[in-house]
Amino acid sequence: MERQLYSGLNLDNIGDICRQLRIQSNISQEEMAAKVGLAVSTIERIENKKVIPRADSMLNILSALNCQVNISKLIIPYTG
Repeated sequence: MERQLYSGLNLDNIGDICRQLRIQSNISQEEMAAKVGLAVSTIERIENKKVIPRADSMLNILSALNCQVNISKLIIPYTG
């Protein structure tokens, strides 16, 4: 079952959303780290808002959680 990513995803809540989706998927931090090729400490730091994941890591995390990503909704055009 694929889930839609929260429309309010931003740099302030990425960690919260990752944790919430991981827990809803009944996946431990250790399992998540193994699925996406990151250290457990990196998953912990993302969820605790100590670091912001790189784009490729974020896409791997979301994919492991069976989430769809609509990149056009995550990018806000520059109106400078």
